[in-house]
Amino acid sequence: VTYSWAIGKAVPEIEITPEASAVLDGSTLSESTLSGGKAVFQGRDVQIQGTFAFEDGTQVLSVEDSGKTEFKVIFTPEDPTRFISAECTVKLTVLPIELTKIEITTPPAKTVYTAGESFDSTGMTVTATYSDGSTKTVTDYTVTPDGALTAADTAVTVSLTGDGVTRTAEQAVTVNPVPYVIIDG
Repeated sequence: VTYSWAIGKAVPEIEITPEASAVLDGSTLSESTLSGGKAVFQGRDVQIQGTFAFEDGTQVLSVEDSGKTEFKVIFTPEDPTRFISAECTVKLTVLPIELTKIEITTPPAKTVYTAGESFDSTGMTVTATYSDGSTKTVTDYTVTPDGALTAADTAVTVSLTGDGVTRTAEQAVTVNPVPYVIIDG
C-alpha cells in the first residue's frame, strides 16, 4: 500500500500593514515607499521574511486620493516553496504641488517710462517654480500698479496665484516726470 499526500503552501497573515510614504500630486504609486509591515504564520510570533509592493505601481495619484483611496499591496514571501503571497490595502497622503516662487527671467523690452504711461510687459518672461522642483513659463500673472505709472513708482509687482498661494516678484522701472512745456506768449 502506498500513501501520498500533498501539503499545501501556508498562507501568511498580515499582522502589521506597511505604511506608505507621502507623494506629490501626479506621482505614480511606485514613487511611494512602503515601510514596516509584518507577515506572520498562523498568528504566531514567527515573522515570515518577504517584501511588500503595490499591486499596480503605475497608477497615477491625485490629491483626491489622499487618505481616502485604498491601494492593494502584495506581500511576496522569500520562500515561495512554503508560503503563498498575501495581500492587504493601504492609504497614503498625496500632497498638492504648490507654487513656491516666481521670477522674472527675462526683463521687459521697456523699463523707462514717462509718468502717465502704463507698464508694458512685452518681452518679459515670468517663470514659476513649484514644490516638486518643476518650472514653467507663465502668462496669467497680474501687474500692479495696473494703470498709469507715476514718477514715484520705482518698480512694478508681478503676482501669480496658484491653489490659493500668491507669489510675487518685482521689476525695476524708471518713471520720468512729464516734461513741462513753457509757452512764451
